[in-house]
Amino acid sequence: MTVGLVFFDDLFVHAPWFEMRSDAWLTHAAEDRRAPSLLPPAALVVVVRGEFLHRIEERLGWLRAAQRVVLVVETAGDDQSDAEDPELSELIANERAALIAALGNVRAVLERPRADAATLDEARAAIQGEAPWPVWKPSAVRPAVAPGEWIAWDPVRWTTTSPIELADCIRQLAAQLCWVGDRPTLLELHVGRRLDLLDGTTTRFHEPVPSVTSAAAWPDGASWWQRVPSPENPRSVRFQRKGVQTWPSAHGPYSVPIAVDPSGQVAWAGNRCYFHWFPVTEEGPVCWIPSSHGWPVGHGKKLYGYENNDPLFVHIAPDASACLSVYEHDVLLTPGIPMRWRDANGMAVAERVYEPRALFYQRTDDPAAFPGDPAQGDEDARDRYATVTLGPSDAMRYVVGFDAPTWRMTGDLGLRLGGPELSWAVYDASHREVWRGDGRLLAGWNRWIVVECDGALVRYDVALRTAEALGSSGRAIDAAVAIPGSPNVVLIALGEAPTVRVV
Repeated sequence: MTVGLVFFDDLFVHAPWFEMRSDAWLTHAAEDRRAPSLLPPAALVVVVRGEFLHRIEERLGWLRAAQRVVLVVETAGDDQSDAEDPELSELIANERAALIAALGNVRAVLERPRADAATLDEARAAIQGEAPWPVWKPSAVRPAVAPGEWIAWDPVRWTTTSPIELADCIRQLAAQLCWVGDRPTLLELHVGRRLDLLDGTTTRFHEPVPSVTSAAAWPDGASWWQRVPSPENPRSVRFQRKGVQTWPSAHGPYSVPIAVDPSGQVAWAGNRCYFHWFPVTEEGPVCWIPSSHGWPVGHGKKLYGYENNDPLFVHIAPDASACLSVYEHDVLLTPGIPMRWRDANGMAVAERVYEPRALFYQRTDDPAAFPGDPAQGDEDARDRYATVTLGPSDAMRYVVGFDAPTWRMTGDLGLRLGGPELSWAVYDASHREVWRGDGRLLAGWNRWIVVECDGALVRYDVALRTAEALGSSGRAIDAAVAIPGSPNVVLIALGEAPTVRVV
């Protein structure tokens, strides 16, 4: 049986603020080649410092996915004066009892100055038993639907007189795209209806949802994931499913739902510069691991002293081998699942993955632009995100478009890849160019990209190096959003009035 070991404080923070564990047996641990997993094994040992025990509250759902848990509470850094105060001691005991009751799967609590090998052996002995370890299941890929027509679309605005912002259009489409049967559909939650993206017909399915920018569609279009307040935690999020159930609230930091993966196994929620992973358990999406802000482990935080760097969308490869997060000012390519398990001392030890593969952004050549050196990766030099799509394998890891001066960071320095010209290139996981094509890269997912070339639309299969003509674009395209789980994308044209089109 595999027993998992989690050092809580090393995993569930925005950045490596704490000193990571340096035990010799951890340093020399071997990486386990098992299939990636978003969920813990059935038997789990959780090591947490006493002063940070309260942090577990935000990860209750994920820890409850294990069948048996042993809590090892490290007391070496605790303030002994608290233990000597009867009232504080009773309060701490009551809070701990409430936490254990909320988990519901704790078999033992071991208080030790530090989690040494003998303590871990004792913990492992308390949770013996057999059970399978759930692993990531690649998402199914839908066949492409034929191109549709341009249809009218009324995106959400802050007020009825607010101007339409392209970033908000991208954000809304990415969050609320779904499928109803074999029809690509948009959940227009602010008016409580579904919009068929092939013919423009609408069907009402719910009362209008307030704060619609805080919701993401479930892949089947029957429900959505929404941030809502709760009596115990006003920053909680929960998933609501119309006519079926409302799943319990999942505690988490303040954030806005970004998207749900087409496999239905993971959702993402975030805010400026960071996002959290929410694996889907039997009780719904639960808060797990955050990304981090600041290179080399995350997106830029703030630009020009005032402007936020907010999320647009997140994609994960069907086999979970890579993740692409796109923000308004930069794009981050990272390993897929942010936790891996390593074999050490007879246990599977959870390890946070801090291995960014690349950061991409565009920077104007205008000498009057806001000061910042793109070669140094300065945040103020990141005018906007680059057009990047996530490829199917390490051999074809990503595709980059060069419709503006485009930069890539893979260390401390930035490298100009190209632009401004209407072309694009495919790169492998080692950042070597594989092949290059003409035209403006619009969007893509997995092995497919859609390109506009001289007013004509073409879908490329980058794995087979084949092209399929999709006809004329019909009008000026401002942006495009992929429909994850399929070769199709949705084109956006603002013009005098917003329109969208599936191709």
